Amino acid sequence: MTIDTQKDGPGRIAGLDVGATRSRVAVVDGDNPPVEHHGPGFNLSVDDPHRVAAVLADLIASTMAGAGAGRPPARGDVCCVGIAGAGRREQARQLRLALAAVLGIPGTDVLVETDARVALEGAFGGEAGALILAGTGSGCHALAADGTYHRTGGWGPGIGDPGSGRSIGSAMIRLGLEVIERGDGAAGPETEFAASLARRLGASRDPVSILEAVYADGFAAASLAPFAFEWCPRWQPVESAVREECVRLCTQFARLRRRAGQTTDRVAVRGGLTQEPVWMRLFTEALGQAAPGVELVSPSGRPIDGALRIAGAHQQRSV
Repeated sequence: MTIDTQKDGPGRIAGLDVGATRSRVAVVDGDNPPVEHHGPGFNLSVDDPHRVAAVLADLIASTMAGAGAGRPPARGDVCCVGIAGAGRREQARQLRLALAAVLGIPGTDVLVETDARVALEGAFGGEAGALILAGTGSGCHALAADGTYHRTGGWGPGIGDPGSGRSIGSAMIRLGLEVIERGDGAAGPETEFAASLARRLGASRDPVSILEAVYADGFAAASLAPFAFEWCPRWQPVESAVREECVRLCTQFARLRRRAGQTTDRVAVRGGLTQEPVWMRLFTEALGQAAPGVELVSPSGRPIDGALRIAGAHQQRSV
């Protein structure tokens, strides 16, 4: 990707794509190619902004040092962070100020956007289009030709995101508990499913043991999404549960389409679940039913590219 920055500009630009699972940072210094590093993931809906700032500042500083002949962050550098949960304005403000303080650059040169906003910018290069995110969480987003931003979903972990890894994993837990609570003990795929789920959780085939594992610190329901895809061809209720999640996500997109109009005739899909053939099959079927005529297109760039574009545009306006 070519970033449009002045060759003799005063500083570097940093773009971050921070999802719930991991973070990516890229730094561009003049005409040099981007230097990229990875780090842990965060979500401002649940993580403390100051703790997030401390970790991201180290990641930014090390990447900037690699991109700028060992130079640490300095005035003139611009940083755009696209992070899950940035729709919570107070948390986003705290992250922006904390990052600026640690990096030693003005708060006006630290931009905090939602992960969806930078993904949308990256997917269509700033042009109109629609984007469905499907990873740990999910959401539907569109940028209209007049620059208006539209969104449906992206509700977060407290409420749940249809079609996401987290929601699919939670559906597997419910399905397993229902099988165990019925307690018929008959041999069959449902009994094998419940036993396999318990083993995956490191629990016994008992509701109390499973719930203890689920509510233990550090457990992530999204970690069960691959388990669900493994079981889709083995037991029909699993595929039905995943299909239902995809239908809910695509129904959410249909609501976005009614609001954003023709902008959403071209839609890109991003996120970890797009790498799962079972999920893509069920999602594509559901999308065709919920939004006939929509064309699935490949994103032109990554979310981190979108963050770099936003940072670069801010730097140019500031020169």
